[in-house]
Amino acid sequence: RERGWSHQISLFEAKIAYGNGEQTLSRDIYRLGHRFDFFRMLSCYYTTIGFYFSTMITVWTVYVFLYGRLYLVLSGLDEGLATGRRFIHNDPLQVALASQSFVQLGFLMALPMMMEIGLERGFRTALSDFVLMQLQLASVFFTFSLGTKTHYYGKTLLHGGAEYRATGRGFVVFHAKFAENYRLYSRSHFVKGIELMILLIVFEIFGQSYRGAIAYIFITFSMWFMVVTWLLRRPVNLLV
Repeated sequence: RERGWSHQISLFEAKIAYGNGEQTLSRDIYRLGHRFDFFRMLSCYYTTIGFYFSTMITVWTVYVFLYGRLYLVLSGLDEGLATGRRFIHNDPLQVALASQSFVQLGFLMALPMMMEIGLERGFRTALSDFVLMQLQLASVFFTFSLGTKTHYYGKTLLHGGAEYRATGRGFVVFHAKFAENYRLYSRSHFVKGIELMILLIVFEIFGQSYRGAIAYIFITFSMWFMVVTWLLRRPVNLLV
C-alpha cells in the first residue's frame, strides 16, 4: 500500500490539530486575547484555534442535524408534522430552506478564499481559480482534511495527551501494512463516515419530510458528499 504526499499532509494536519487543541486548553490564548484590541483579537483567534474550532463545529452540526432527524423519525413526530394540516402544503418553504442551506454550506464556505484572491489578483482570476479548484477535486481534499482536523482537535480537547508525530521530510513513496493504514484513518474517517451513512439511510427510508427530489438533494447533498469522501478518499491505501 503506497504512502506518499497525501499521507504526509494528513500526518502534518494531525500534528497541527494536536497543537491547537493544547493551545485551546492552555492560558496562552486567553492572555493574548485580553491584551489585543478587537481586530487583532479576531485575527489571532481565526489564525490559531478559531479555525479548528469552527471546523469542529461544522462537523458537529451535521451530527446534531442527523441525530435530531433520527429522533423525529423514530418518535413519530416527523410523520405528524408532515401530515398535519398546518404543514401539509409547505413544499415551497422546504425547497427554499433547503436551497438556502445548500448555498450556505457550499459557496459561502469558499467566499473568504475568493475574496482574498480577488483583492490580491482580481475577481476574474479568483473566479477562474475557484472553477479550476473544483475541476482538480479540491473539494474532496478539503472535505477529507476536515475530518482529520476535527478528529485530532476534538480528541485533544476531550482527552489531552497530544504527542509529536513525525511527518517525514521530503516526498517518499513506500509500502505500508494494511493494519497500519487502517488504524490511521479508521477513527477519524471510516467509522464516522459509516455512522453518518447509516443515519442518512434511516432518514431516507423512514423520514416523511423533504420527500421531494429537489428538497432532498439540497438538504443531503453536502452530507452524502462528506460521507463518500471520508470512505473513499484513500482507496489506494486500503484496496490496492
